Amino acid sequence: ELLPKTLQRAEAVAAHIFREVGIETAWLDCSPFLPQAQNLPSCPGTRRPTEFALRIHFRNRAAQAGFPESWLGYAMPPAEDGGRSSQASVFFDRVLDQAKSGNASVPVTLGHAMAHELGHLLMPSVGHTASGLMRGKWSPSEFLLAAQGKLHFTSQQAEIIRAEAAARAQLAAERQPGSDNLTASVKLCHGNNYGIC
Repeated sequence: ELLPKTLQRAEAVAAHIFREVGIETAWLDCSPFLPQAQNLPSCPGTRRPTEFALRIHFRNRAAQAGFPESWLGYAMPPAEDGGRSSQASVFFDRVLDQAKSGNASVPVTLGHAMAHELGHLLMPSVGHTASGLMRGKWSPSEFLLAAQGKLHFTSQQAEIIRAEAAARAQLAAERQPGSDNLTASVKLCHGNNYGIC
């Protein structure tokens, strides 16, 4: 079970990773199982270019979909027409399995997995790297670095993320004047395998 405190700590971990590269995040919990989510006007709502939907799956979604065992999540690729993707997922059962290794806690593992998948959305042309936060398969050393707060985006990745965030903010400002900041709003949907966010 994903406890609210665990999720809040994971959000703080991911927020810190993005703050290091100049991006502020605003988290909005859209779980269909929480009554307060139904009272939020933008949840789920139509996403602006600076908003992302991050779904947390619980019940063997990764195995059912045939994803490799090493994957803690996935990000939807950009549309063929060049449109930007804004949807990603994290597999909570796999986060729990990794946290059992003892190298990083559940909130730390979850927060880094969330940042990794959002990183794919903000760097669609980069993909996986040989080391660091955007590595495709994390070894025990990456989880240890995560626990120590030393698993980050590289300086080159930070530049790409800032450029993409600025481009998305510009699009948002064109569509809705007055919304030209670099804050990325992340709508969290979790609790089932087929909820809508």
